[in-house]
Amino acid sequence: MEECMRKGLLMMCTIVLVAGLVSCGTKKPSDVLMKARDASGAGDTSMIEQYYTAETSKMIRELEEMSKKFPGAKSKPSKGLAADAKWEVVKEDIEGDTAQVTIRYTEHPVARLKGTEYTFRMKREGGDWKIDMEKELAMAVKMMKAMSAPGGLMDQLKKMGK
Repeated sequence: MEECMRKGLLMMCTIVLVAGLVSCGTKKPSDVLMKARDASGAGDTSMIEQYYTAETSKMIRELEEMSKKFPGAKSKPSKGLAADAKWEVVKEDIEGDTAQVTIRYTEHPVARLKGTEYTFRMKREGGDWKIDMEKELAMAVKMMKAMSAPGGLMDQLKKMGK
C-alpha cells in the first residue's frame, strides 16, 4: 500500500513538473517574437491582438485607417515582423510584467539590416507576453496627423503638384 502511494505521488510530481516545463517553454517574451513573425508570414491578421499589446493594436489600426487618406499610397503599414527575417536572441531581461528582448538580425529582406540589433519592449497583458510598440506608434500617429492636418505636408504637396 505504501509503495503504491509512493509511486502515485512520484507519478503526480512528474506530471506537474512536465506540465510546468511545457508551459514555461512557450511563455518567454522572445517566443512571442518568433510566433508573431511566423503569423505575419502566414498572413494571419488575428496576430495583431494575439501578439501585440491592446494599445499597440489600437494604434496599428489607427495608422491603417490614416494611410487610406494618403493618395497614391502603395503600401500598407506592416502588421507584423518581416516574415523572412531571421535573428538570434542576444539578451532577454525580464522584470516583473515588463521585458526587453534584444535580437540581432542574421538575415533580413533589407540587406543593410543584417547584423543590426534591435530591442523590443514587451509587456505581460492578461498573463501573456505581448509586443509593446506604443511609444513608437504614438509618435507615428502624431506625425501622420500633423501631415494630414490643414496646411500640413499633404496640403503643401498638393499645391506643388498643381
